[in-house]
Amino acid sequence: MTMVPIQEHIDHLLGLVFNKDASSSDLFMLACVWGVFWAIFLLVAGKLLTPLVYGREWLRRGTERDIERQGGVEGMNKMWGVNNTKEEWIEYMMKQWVGGQLVMFQHAASGILCIPSLLGIGDPAWASSLAAQGLLCEMGYELKDFVELPYKRLRYGKTTVPNAQLIIITVHHSLTSILAIPMIRLYRDWKVIHTVTFLFAGLPGLTAPLIEYSRYLDLSKPSELSQFKAINVIVFLIFFLTRAIYWVYIVCQAVVQLYDDKEWGLLCVMVPVLVLFSMLNAMFVHGTFKRMMKFRKASAEDQALPKDASEKKKVASKANLEQAAMELLDEAENIDPMNGLLSLVDNFQVRKVERRQTMPPLLHKKLTMKSMRMGRAVSVPPRAWKED
Repeated sequence: MTMVPIQEHIDHLLGLVFNKDASSSDLFMLACVWGVFWAIFLLVAGKLLTPLVYGREWLRRGTERDIERQGGVEGMNKMWGVNNTKEEWIEYMMKQWVGGQLVMFQHAASGILCIPSLLGIGDPAWASSLAAQGLLCEMGYELKDFVELPYKRLRYGKTTVPNAQLIIITVHHSLTSILAIPMIRLYRDWKVIHTVTFLFAGLPGLTAPLIEYSRYLDLSKPSELSQFKAINVIVFLIFFLTRAIYWVYIVCQAVVQLYDDKEWGLLCVMVPVLVLFSMLNAMFVHGTFKRMMKFRKASAEDQALPKDASEKKKVASKANLEQAAMELLDEAENIDPMNGLLSLVDNFQVRKVERRQTMPPLLHKKLTMKSMRMGRAVSVPPRAWKED
């Protein structure tokens, strides 16, 4: 049996990347290639990079601060249903930190592929092909999740992949997985598609380093408190301009285009999707602004404390400031649509609990994007380290 040279496979794939008439099966194959690439990349890069940061003083301090903001060891154990010590949590979170950043790097890569089209750089056909790969890149990563998460569930159980996480991920990933290929085939050169890919995949990944950096700042130091405030204002302005102002323009352009083209079937599918994401955008912008104002108020109150204030008041003021910071950081993570969906579910559960008073509304706290990345970035769930 004659083996086909690797170069021929590479040439064939590159030909499909820039082929505007690629079939649905060809595009699906490219998405699968992206999925395999990211599975290998995340595994290898995680193994190589984790030893470079694990145990560093800045990471340990930031991890300890993050644990305290989430209710301390008791709160973390309650969220995950485990019984770990503080040191075990610190070790676990330091081990998974690189994996979480690599996940956001993947999202950023999807958005970067759309930039030439959005900025009008180079040949339009070439730029559109790259933008299409940005969408397929995201679809491939999500196909990887469809394979990886059920495997982790079967191997480790509900602690690593709870039912709610499977449901939310299935709903979230289905949007891209179902619509990506039809949209590329019908509207490969349409900048609306490129823009949506950039806003909902690339932008969260590109701003993640800023948000993550602010998470590890020591708010008891005036210089770092100022940095925290500045970063969150910058992030808010970026997302307000893109997810509020520009988003309205994009939605109108998309609906008008589909209506003019008489794509009634696609219009019926797209309108509910656009409405859902518009709701998530509005929720994110409003929630972030509200949390930002709450933090600024807590900061002003803390700074206004007289020097002779009692130690009890000082401790309470710092705790209030850290709580406001945690809420603001958690709200910033809602820029990812998946976490926005979790917030909608959490809000519903909160209202349900208020009516029935039977159980605490822990779903969102258990399944923030950070905790999801924690479960997806490593192969061992929290309570399994003691067995290894």
